[in-house]
Amino acid sequence: MPEQEHSFGQRLRRLRLRAGLSQEALAERAGLATAAVAALERGVRRSPYPQTVGALSNALGLSAEERATMAEAARPSLQHTSAALADTAPRTADRVDRTRGRGS
Repeated sequence: MPEQEHSFGQRLRRLRLRAGLSQEALAERAGLATAAVAALERGVRRSPYPQTVGALSNALGLSAEERATMAEAARPSLQHTSAALADTAPRTADRVDRTRGRGS
């Protein structure tokens, strides 16, 4: 369970609660939809755009150190990215082979 404690969503929720904000209030301050904040906290969206992280950090009034920690947590892990790329690699190779076959 230590991995969950360091996820972007868990950090966001902890910081939101520390600030005494509801998801709706944080979303309003950050210029986001409430559903977007909820999705980030639940881990449905795990790699928010840098602009989103910045807007949330501003809305929460985070220190420079906390902003850096949030930005780091928002980056997709190398392992997750590698697994996603490996998962799509065979399909991409199949498409290339089929495309070559058509031209022959």
